[in-house]
Amino acid sequence: MKRTAIYMRVSTERQATDGQSLGFQRGLLTEYVESRPDLILVGEYMDEGVSGAKFDQRDELQRMLADVKDGKIDLILFTKLDRFFRSVRHLMNTLDTLEQCGCEWKAIQENHDNTTPVGKLSITIMGAFAQMESDMDSVRIKDAFQHKKSKKEWLNGHVPFGYRLVDKHAVPDPDRAEAARDLFRQYIRHNNISKLTRDNAHLGAPASTRGMKILLRNRAYIGEAYGIEGYLEPLIDSATFDRVQLALSRNVKSNTTRDYIFAGLVRCPNCGRRMSGATYPRREWAKYVCNYSHIGQCDYKHTHGEKKIERCLLASYEADLRNRYLHLKEIRHVDNSAQISALYRKIDRLKDLYVNDLIDIETYKADLERYRGEIKALGKPAEANTEAIEKLLKLNVLEIYETLSNAQKRRLWCSVIKSITPRDGSFFVEYL
Repeated sequence: MKRTAIYMRVSTERQATDGQSLGFQRGLLTEYVESRPDLILVGEYMDEGVSGAKFDQRDELQRMLADVKDGKIDLILFTKLDRFFRSVRHLMNTLDTLEQCGCEWKAIQENHDNTTPVGKLSITIMGAFAQMESDMDSVRIKDAFQHKKSKKEWLNGHVPFGYRLVDKHAVPDPDRAEAARDLFRQYIRHNNISKLTRDNAHLGAPASTRGMKILLRNRAYIGEAYGIEGYLEPLIDSATFDRVQLALSRNVKSNTTRDYIFAGLVRCPNCGRRMSGATYPRREWAKYVCNYSHIGQCDYKHTHGEKKIERCLLASYEADLRNRYLHLKEIRHVDNSAQISALYRKIDRLKDLYVNDLIDIETYKADLERYRGEIKALGKPAEANTEAIEKLLKLNVLEIYETLSNAQKRRLWCSVIKSITPRDGSFFVEYL
């Protein structure tokens, strides 16, 4: 029997109603495999919202090709050639790789013959047409953005602090423009980014030192955006901006921070933001704190020691992981193709609305991110989420855990845990 893999892809440009939705592709491919007794399905690979021309960004394709090179796959099935590739160069290179590895391929909705010169020419021509269609889509979007730039419209999300959007243009905000100017003056006066952040967070300025540094380096404040001078009205002069850049460059410190095992995983139970790792003075104990409590944006004052979190996780991890594994196995056959198709239709309508200036960039990006998140939650095969859990369950983690470095421990927990939230003296763990 031939070990068969099925590959599916949908880009954000493709309408889900034209017979190319992920659910529709998966249904056709699995039905094809089940109807042939000489085939056995050994893997499903699904790239969601990725252009066929972006070879390096298609994680599932890369994983499938790695399995081919490891000798795990004899046949790859996809619906049409343009679902596989939209770049002639990448298509031909990949087909050569498959041939060298002895792996066959088939587009079940098209008839291709890769064994004759005429057949290979036909494949190349179809690949060229697919690439041309992809390039034309890209040009259309780029032209729309260039048109917006020619009118000096603001393109990317929220405007900088001190500005507001008026008719799609970034203009000085009468209520905050002076506060934005004062940020630069204060930094020149005190040369202290932490003090600047604490003193101005209540005004709506960035609440983190990292965000404040990004603000102070933003050339929009001298009227430059997207590499174009005079794109918007400046709030400060170039001399002031240059003085701030010089001061920032002199204050760069070497980073000798330790590796925090649960960095990015621990969430504040009050505000929901990530809690930051810190070290007790003159001690080696690591703790996690909500930085927003220091600037008055959160009332959660408690800290949580890293060792305590470790003990709680190690005491219950095996039972929790096994329950999560069984749950994922139970839901792996749920068919969400209808919901996925509806979401892709919404994405295409959303893009048309933006290109035709019917919605602004903030609405477009917010809705696009939300739809993509819903598609990812619905469309990923449940089996893919169980791989890391299966590996951990086979290991004696308690035996090897203490031999790991902090960085290795962090990678281990990040492979199976989405978040850790303090709750009632213990911790609520949300697994991936």
